[in-house]
Amino acid sequence: MTVKRTDVTSGAPALWTAALQGFADLLVLSGRSTQTVSLRMSQMRQLACRFPDGPASVGSATLAAWLARPGLAAETRRSGVACVRRFFSWAVSQGFVLVNPAGDLPVPPAARHAPRPAPDDAVASAFAGADDRTILMLLLAYGQGLRRGEIAPIHSSDLGRDLTGWTLVVHGKGGRLRRLPLWPETAERLRGRPSGWAFPGQSNGHLSAARVGEVLAGALPAGLAGHSLRHAFASRLWNATGDLYLVQMMLGHAHPHTTEQYILPAPAKLRDGLTRLSGPLPQP
Repeated sequence: MTVKRTDVTSGAPALWTAALQGFADLLVLSGRSTQTVSLRMSQMRQLACRFPDGPASVGSATLAAWLARPGLAAETRRSGVACVRRFFSWAVSQGFVLVNPAGDLPVPPAARHAPRPAPDDAVASAFAGADDRTILMLLLAYGQGLRRGEIAPIHSSDLGRDLTGWTLVVHGKGGRLRRLPLWPETAERLRGRPSGWAFPGQSNGHLSAARVGEVLAGALPAGLAGHSLRHAFASRLWNATGDLYLVQMMLGHAHPHTTEQYILPAPAKLRDGLTRLSGPLPQP
């Protein structure tokens, strides 16, 4: 992945230029995805514009106040803290600053979200009105649980076979790869695409993750995001297997507590669990 200096430093004060480019290079060498590098550098440019006199002008109190400013979503604040902690730790090692102003920043707890799977009727409606390209995206999101950023860069070279059928190498977050079994229909449609990128576009030759998200959201009824298809996949797989580890592996999550936030147990499964109790409650 190539990071353009103009993209990294665009709009940032001159006293931040060298540090921003160096940090971007560090992220690339660390194997961060294009999406992650773009997010981190956007965060750093915002910080630079707030403290235009360079990294050494950032103090602990003013940095904490900036990160605690009103209006930030919890996940945005948590991501910002992670970014500046990484940046200033590196900046000390490179001599851009003498003291790390982010060293004592507390890491906000991760927000827990309720699962929000797309309803079955909404999914059926999306498939019914979709063209061939959109149907393939829907199959990859709803039938395989892929993120939009994993759908966008699928290449014909990612397809393969194991002893039982077709598989797909998925390029996950942080450059992590996982090989997933494919539904026969999904495999057939992928194999039917021309050799090369499954979804050609202007982002390094393929569609951007944002554009894939727009296509998925456009196919669904108003108010549903494409990511709701991934939640639906996770919920369906768990309700079918009861195996959290399997769902975690399919989704490519690093931690099972993340996977838990994707799963909505079916009412019938909850009732079935109740009926499996060994007996009635003790009588008073």
